[in-house]
Amino acid sequence: MDVWLTPKWSCHSCLREKEQKTPRRLRLILMGKTGSGKSATGNSILGRDVFESKLSTRPVTKTSQRRSREWAGKELEVIDTPNILSPQVSPEVADAICQAIVLSAPGPHAVLLVTQLGRFTDEDQQVVRRLQEVFGVGVLGHTILVFTRKEDLAGGSLEDYVRETNNQALAWLDVTLARRHCGFNNRAQGEEQEAQLRELMEKVEAIMWENEGDYYSNKAYQYTQQNFRLKELQERQVSQGQGSEDVPGEESWLEGLSQIQKESEEAHRCLLGKADL
Repeated sequence: MDVWLTPKWSCHSCLREKEQKTPRRLRLILMGKTGSGKSATGNSILGRDVFESKLSTRPVTKTSQRRSREWAGKELEVIDTPNILSPQVSPEVADAICQAIVLSAPGPHAVLLVTQLGRFTDEDQQVVRRLQEVFGVGVLGHTILVFTRKEDLAGGSLEDYVRETNNQALAWLDVTLARRHCGFNNRAQGEEQEAQLRELMEKVEAIMWENEGDYYSNKAYQYTQQNFRLKELQERQVSQGQGSEDVPGEESWLEGLSQIQKESEEAHRCLLGKADL
């Protein structure tokens, strides 16, 4: 069933007010299965090669990384992630999820779900489900579907490709994401690379419009941000000679984050199971 969006604002003054709510710093976190092209897409957004990217059947990115650039008066923070949405949950994956949360705190403005053009498989469907388990069902309201290997369209229209697909899972996801999708040729340079980024940022602006400039958050992000603020307060008090030097260590609050994340995933998994999403 199609999703119809009705503009919330129509007058010029309201448009200006809305634009003012768009933050200057935007956090974009890359998600997707191994080999989808997350790191290469991150490099395209940044306009330079900072994330390791090469053709491989094994994960190239081992830990989450964050890099930034100035673009059109905004600071874009790009967080590249390893395969944290693997259906094979392990202590290493759980730690990687917490690391991604810490780097993207207080929450991403947009989740870039990366998939290769023509390769939306059962594994990609599992990634979508894991995305909702890890971050919550509401995360799809901040998600953009990014197709890599746009050059394979050979000049054809991505809109036509998505609209005419006989892949029912892909069609369902595109509708669920309110048709927020774009394509990247990660070999592009110059104006072509810039045009791709402009198209992506139009989708990000749409998310900001729909969410009144707010980033995505959940219990894990809220816990992380509270601990950041507490640590800053305690360090300030210590520097002023007003507090104790016994500041809770990083290991202690990371254990708390891990427990909150585990409980959240179990709750989201149960919710998804009942809804049969």
